[in-house]
Amino acid sequence: MKTITAAILVVMLLASCSRPRPTTRSFQLADIIGEWTHRDSSPATQSTTQQYSVSVNLRDDGGFDQIIKIDGDPNVRKASGTWILTGSSMSLKGLLTHDWNWESDTATWTKQDADWWLVDWHGSDQRVALFGALHSDPDAFAPWTKNR
Repeated sequence: MKTITAAILVVMLLASCSRPRPTTRSFQLADIIGEWTHRDSSPATQSTTQQYSVSVNLRDDGGFDQIIKIDGDPNVRKASGTWILTGSSMSLKGLLTHDWNWESDTATWTKQDADWWLVDWHGSDQRVALFGALHSDPDAFAPWTKNR
Protein backbone atom coordinates (compact mmCIF):
# COMPACT_ATOMS: atom_id res chain seq x y z
CA MET A 1 0.00 0.00 0.00
CA LYS A 2 2.88 2.39 0.77
CA THR A 3 4.35 1.74 -2.69
CA ILE A 4 1.06 2.64 -4.40
CA THR A 5 0.68 5.79 -2.31
CA ALA A 6 4.25 6.83 -3.05
CA ALA A 7 3.74 6.21 -6.79
CA ILE A 8 0.58 8.33 -6.80
CA LEU A 9 2.37 11.17 -5.02
CA VAL A 10 5.26 11.06 -7.52
CA VAL A 11 2.83 11.21 -10.47
CA MET A 12 0.97 14.15 -8.91
CA LEU A 13 4.24 15.98 -8.26
CA LEU A 14 5.48 15.46 -11.82
CA ALA A 15 2.14 16.58 -13.28
CA SER A 16 2.12 19.77 -11.22
CA CYS A 17 5.76 20.52 -12.09
CA SER A 18 5.07 20.37 -15.82
CA ARG A 19 2.65 23.31 -15.73
CA PRO A 20 4.23 26.76 -15.66
CA ARG A 21 3.44 28.98 -12.74
CA PRO A 22 1.64 32.30 -13.16
CA THR A 23 3.95 35.12 -14.17
CA THR A 24 5.40 37.47 -11.60
CA ARG A 25 6.51 39.91 -14.32
CA SER A 26 4.82 43.25 -14.64
CA PHE A 27 2.78 43.63 -17.79
CA GLN A 28 0.47 46.16 -19.37
CA LEU A 29 -3.14 45.65 -20.36
CA ALA A 30 -1.92 46.16 -23.95
CA ASP A 31 0.14 42.97 -23.54
CA ILE A 32 -3.03 40.90 -23.24
CA ILE A 33 -5.72 42.83 -25.19
CA GLY A 34 -6.16 41.38 -28.67
CA GLU A 35 -6.46 38.06 -30.43
CA TRP A 36 -4.99 34.87 -28.95
CA THR A 37 -4.88 31.64 -30.96
CA HIS A 38 -4.32 27.98 -30.30
CA ARG A 39 -4.42 24.78 -32.39
CA ASP A 40 -5.31 21.46 -30.80
CA SER A 41 -6.98 18.10 -31.27
CA SER A 42 -9.54 16.28 -29.20
CA PRO A 43 -11.69 13.15 -29.39
CA ALA A 44 -14.72 13.48 -31.65
CA THR A 45 -16.00 9.95 -30.99
CA GLN A 46 -14.53 6.96 -29.19
CA SER A 47 -12.54 6.07 -32.33
CA THR A 48 -11.84 9.42 -34.04
CA THR A 49 -10.21 12.74 -33.24
CA GLN A 50 -10.81 16.22 -34.56
CA GLN A 51 -8.24 18.93 -35.23
CA TYR A 52 -9.34 22.47 -34.55
CA SER A 53 -8.10 26.03 -34.31
CA VAL A 54 -9.52 28.55 -31.90
CA SER A 55 -9.16 32.26 -31.43
CA VAL A 56 -10.18 34.35 -28.45
CA ASN A 57 -10.22 38.11 -28.94
CA LEU A 58 -9.91 39.84 -25.55
CA ARG A 59 -11.47 43.30 -25.71
CA ASP A 60 -10.53 46.20 -23.43
CA ASP A 61 -14.16 46.49 -22.25
CA GLY A 62 -13.86 43.13 -20.42
CA GLY A 63 -15.58 41.13 -23.14
CA PHE A 64 -14.26 38.47 -25.48
CA ASP A 65 -15.26 36.86 -28.77
CA GLN A 66 -14.34 33.25 -29.48
CA ILE A 67 -14.24 31.39 -32.80
CA ILE A 68 -13.65 27.63 -33.17
CA LYS A 69 -12.95 26.12 -36.60
CA ILE A 70 -12.84 22.33 -36.81
CA ASP A 71 -10.91 20.92 -39.77
CA GLY A 72 -13.29 19.53 -42.40
CA ASP A 73 -16.39 21.04 -40.77
CA PRO A 74 -17.90 24.08 -42.53
CA ASN A 75 -19.74 25.13 -39.34
CA VAL A 76 -17.95 27.74 -37.26
CA ARG A 77 -18.67 27.80 -33.54
CA LYS A 78 -18.83 31.25 -31.97
CA ALA A 79 -19.28 32.53 -28.44
CA SER A 80 -18.99 35.79 -26.57
CA GLY A 81 -18.43 36.29 -22.89
CA THR A 82 -16.60 38.30 -20.28
CA TRP A 83 -13.19 38.13 -18.68
CA ILE A 84 -11.73 39.45 -15.44
CA LEU A 85 -8.03 39.74 -14.68
CA THR A 86 -6.85 39.47 -11.07
CA GLY A 87 -3.07 39.70 -10.93
CA SER A 88 -1.93 37.08 -13.43
CA SER A 89 -5.11 34.96 -13.12
CA MET A 90 -7.90 35.31 -15.65
CA SER A 91 -11.51 34.19 -15.21
CA LEU A 92 -13.51 33.75 -18.41
CA LYS A 93 -17.31 33.51 -18.29
CA GLY A 94 -19.14 31.94 -21.23
CA LEU A 95 -16.22 30.21 -22.96
CA LEU A 96 -17.05 27.37 -25.38
CA THR A 97 -15.31 24.30 -23.98
CA HIS A 98 -14.87 20.74 -25.15
CA ASP A 99 -17.23 18.34 -23.41
CA TRP A 100 -18.50 14.81 -23.89
CA ASN A 101 -22.08 13.66 -24.46
CA TRP A 102 -22.23 10.24 -22.81
CA GLU A 103 -25.61 9.35 -24.41
CA SER A 104 -24.47 9.91 -28.01
CA ASP A 105 -20.83 9.05 -27.21
CA THR A 106 -19.63 12.11 -29.12
CA ALA A 107 -17.87 15.39 -28.43
CA THR A 108 -19.88 18.53 -27.83
CA TRP A 109 -19.08 22.19 -27.27
CA THR A 110 -20.72 23.80 -24.24
CA LYS A 111 -20.47 27.22 -22.63
CA GLN A 112 -18.69 27.11 -19.30
CA ASP A 113 -16.57 29.28 -17.08
CA ALA A 114 -12.79 28.81 -17.14
CA ASP A 115 -9.85 29.90 -15.04
CA TRP A 116 -6.63 30.51 -16.95
CA TRP A 117 -3.46 32.38 -16.07
CA LEU A 118 -0.67 34.34 -17.69
CA VAL A 119 2.80 32.80 -17.82
CA ASP A 120 6.26 34.12 -18.70
CA TRP A 121 6.96 33.76 -22.41
CA HIS A 122 10.55 33.81 -23.62
CA GLY A 123 12.07 33.85 -27.09
CA SER A 124 9.70 36.31 -28.72
CA ASP A 125 8.50 39.88 -28.35
CA GLN A 126 5.50 38.50 -26.49
CA ARG A 127 6.16 39.17 -22.77
CA VAL A 128 3.49 36.85 -21.40
CA ALA A 129 1.29 34.08 -22.78
CA LEU A 130 -2.19 32.95 -21.88
CA PHE A 131 -2.10 29.46 -20.41
CA GLY A 132 -5.36 27.58 -20.69
CA ALA A 133 -7.44 25.09 -22.63
CA LEU A 134 -10.93 24.41 -23.87
CA HIS A 135 -11.11 21.61 -21.34
CA SER A 136 -11.37 21.79 -17.57
CA ASP A 137 -8.39 19.47 -17.00
CA PRO A 138 -5.33 21.66 -16.21
CA ASP A 139 -3.10 18.90 -17.63
CA ALA A 140 -4.54 19.79 -21.05
CA PHE A 141 -3.53 23.45 -20.68
CA ALA A 142 -1.08 24.95 -23.16
CA PRO A 143 0.31 28.41 -23.95
CA TRP A 144 -1.59 30.46 -26.51
CA THR A 145 -0.02 32.76 -29.10
CA LYS A 146 -0.94 36.41 -29.32
CA ASN A 147 -1.46 37.72 -32.85
CA ARG A 148 -0.21 41.25 -33.36
